[in-house]
Amino acid sequence: MKMNISNLVLSLTILLLFGMYFFVLDASSCGPNFKETERTAVVTAFKTELQPFLDATQKIEVCTESGITYHLLSHNGTEFVAFQTGVGPENANSSTQKAFEVLAAKDLLFSGIAGSVHADYAIGHTLVAREWINLATEEVVAVDDTFLSIVQEMEGVEIVALGATSPTFVEDIAGIPQGVSLVDMETYEVARIAKEKGIPFIAFRSISDYADGEEKGVDFVQASLRSSERVLEFLEMIK
Repeated sequence: MKMNISNLVLSLTILLLFGMYFFVLDASSCGPNFKETERTAVVTAFKTELQPFLDATQKIEVCTESGITYHLLSHNGTEFVAFQTGVGPENANSSTQKAFEVLAAKDLLFSGIAGSVHADYAIGHTLVAREWINLATEEVVAVDDTFLSIVQEMEGVEIVALGATSPTFVEDIAGIPQGVSLVDMETYEVARIAKEKGIPFIAFRSISDYADGEEKGVDFVQASLRSSERVLEFLEMIK
């Protein structure tokens, strides 16, 4: 009996050590494949926006550093890295700054959902704004002109003058500046940091709901899928 207990303890110890070993591998920091190879980085705010990319691509490698998980993916032979910032301007700012410390990003694409300021935009309709305004400070940042010219050749994407980033969920469009077509909670911060770093940036946002506080017709999943489809198409065009 004593021998059986000893064997059991030994077996459990070995299993624990193996479990710890694989956990460490899982949570390992990012190596040269992420830090030294220049690739496009695709930014999303949360899991629903990221999932379509994971579903539609080949997974090559995953790493985690400073609390952010980076997915090295391949689509039709084009490799890119995707990650989540978390929801809201503060998370977008912090996570994007950290990402630039880890990734050798040659350009940055945002894929996600947005609230429509205009009732004539259907759920899933994809918009690309020429400029993004911070509703808290009224500062404006433009996206990359070259990328905009490429978007003009795409079907299923509408270019609009102005998108807005709000620190809170928008439930009333009364305070939205004239000319704004869509609102979100991250894009301005990501665009601003990319501009400071000299990295080309553009954001694809698909309508998931309306900025009126109503829940009628809300569809985060469909909108996230539509945006990801347009971003994957754009990746094909710039490779």
